[in-house]
Amino acid sequence: MKFRFLLLSLFFLCSFSTFAQSSGDYRSLNSGIWESAGNWERFTTAWGTAPSAPTSADGVITIQSSHSLTINGSRTIDETIINSGGTVQINSGTLTVNDGTGTDFDISGTLLWATGALLTVNSGALVNGPSANVFYRGPTMTNNGTINVSIFSMEGGPGNQTINGVGNMSNITLGNSSGVTLGGDQTITTLLNFNSGLLSTGSNKIIITTTGSIQDNSGGQNLY
Repeated sequence: MKFRFLLLSLFFLCSFSTFAQSSGDYRSLNSGIWESAGNWERFTTAWGTAPSAPTSADGVITIQSSHSLTINGSRTIDETIINSGGTVQINSGTLTVNDGTGTDFDISGTLLWATGALLTVNSGALVNGPSANVFYRGPTMTNNGTINVSIFSMEGGPGNQTINGVGNMSNITLGNSSGVTLGGDQTITTLLNFNSGLLSTGSNKIIITTTGSIQDNSGGQNLY
């Protein structure tokens, strides 16, 4: 009887493991360049050799703990997960987050941004990382979706930065002494934090919801 129970338990465990993935899902195999197929595995009926690097046309993309992947050109993703202990670095080009099923970019690990690389979050797309800190060094960013991270800081390096699009952000920190220009309306749901530089809104609006607040660490005029 115990033997039969053990067999049934193993059957259900194996079934659960099988259904945890879907055909077309990707996971990292090694650290290295994102664009190299050799750094990935692809799931069909089991994990195996990937024919190419993953894109938004594939299933769920997971960067496993202890793996570090570097993106060296423009790439479109969705249903992408950085596990705790995993790292993705955007070196160049534009990272575009598409609106797919569920959370489109889930950051439990580390996301690094090189000077000059760009981010576009498409309408309806969700970038989620309640404990993630993103220090953004691109000259422009387009957000038409939702960015929900612990810290999203506009950093110095490329000179004045511009935020385009009409979207939502939980937190944004202005840390660029050259200033940030608003190219569209952005809604802040938790914190707008002034550390350095001016925010130029022009004819656009920065909207603070009833759950949001403003913090000024710069000690001077910071909005015009």
